Amino acid sequence: MPGSLLTKEQILARRCKTEEVTLKAWGGAVKLRELSTDQLLSLNEIDNLTDRNMTMLSLMIMNGDGAPMFSQEELIQAAKHLGSSGVLEAIGAANKINGITEAAADSVAKKSETAPSTDSASGSPVT
Repeated sequence: MPGSLLTKEQILARRCKTEEVTLKAWGGAVKLRELSTDQLLSLNEIDNLTDRNMTMLSLMIMNGDGAPMFSQEELIQAAKHLGSSGVLEAIGAANKINGITEAAADSVAKKSETAPSTDSASGSPVT
């Protein structure tokens, strides 16, 4: 038998969680903040998989004060030289905190493979 039902106020009071995650490939820990529903859904508008993933990380990696550590453009540009093992490890941790399963991530990647290729995100930042 389920527990007591949540009230509207309890549901609306929920905020995005943060979690400190150790990334072995980067040799340390980062603080990740869960995406809001709006942020997560807006990522689906970015066809380029690299831009989408780096934008997601820019929205999620927080500094010690809880503010985003990177801008969207900084991480999109960093993708050109950052090692893939660390980025993939960070993306895996980001997907986990957002409740994105491997099957869902694969589905998004396949959608991206069939979409027309672009060199960068739409130019309007994801908020």
